[in-house]
Amino acid sequence: MMSRMRVLISCAVVLCAGLLAAPSSRATALGREPGGGQVRLLSTTLVGLWAYDDEGLRADADPLRVQSFSTEVELGVARRLTLRAHLPWVIASTADQAGLEQLSSIGDVTLGGQLRLTDEGPVALSARLDVKVPAYEGKPTVRGRAAEGGPALGDGQVDATALLLLGGRLPFAGFLDVEAGYRLRTGEVTDAVVGGGRVGVRVLERRLLVALRFDTVVSLDPPEDRAERLGQGGATLGPWVAVRVVNALHVEMGAYYVGRGRNAPGGVQLSAGLWLPF
Repeated sequence: MMSRMRVLISCAVVLCAGLLAAPSSRATALGREPGGGQVRLLSTTLVGLWAYDDEGLRADADPLRVQSFSTEVELGVARRLTLRAHLPWVIASTADQAGLEQLSSIGDVTLGGQLRLTDEGPVALSARLDVKVPAYEGKPTVRGRAAEGGPALGDGQVDATALLLLGGRLPFAGFLDVEAGYRLRTGEVTDAVVGGGRVGVRVLERRLLVALRFDTVVSLDPPEDRAERLGQGGATLGPWVAVRVVNALHVEMGAYYVGRGRNAPGGVQLSAGLWLPF
């Protein structure tokens, strides 16, 4: 119980720090205006070179590669309400002495809604609820891989994640987006506290965005009175850039290091994508 309270308190501290650092904003937390939205095409590749055990210690593991090709859509349906959808196609593969094993399928489909809590002003603040539903048959993973060995498309669990988002502008064309919340995992894996965001700057007449992005998933320990498995958790950090190429069309790229984890793969993750507001 105490470990859970410490995580929740840390989460609140992160949010308060972001709130104080954001004097003015036109941020992600504002969502989309009614009838407006955004389409995003994103490719991510996780290269797992090692693994983290349940204690967070680094362990040897067979090489793992997980590629995801996703379509994300945001649509403003009311003055304060934005609906969101994320549809990925996932290709997962592992290699060992027996050779290469590969799976491919639609991955975890995420549907959600975001409610803006503030009007135009010094702080952009929103609440969001996302529900993740696997479009495949799967079981809880072990260090990012299937329980019986080999690749896994995901943990096969339905998740509901409640988040608080805030964002704002920093001096010298800087910007900040921060989010934190709680992830309720169904089935046989433990819940988690999640957080992340980016801090960066706009340059070249705001055509280029350069940021440092971070994401964390802190899995809670299994209760003593319940037979649950530790859910996958980890922390990633790395640079992210986006360039406006034609009108509102942007190209983005990112590279992240998975430097911490529990029951998770470790390595590097690369991303590239296009997004277009409308």
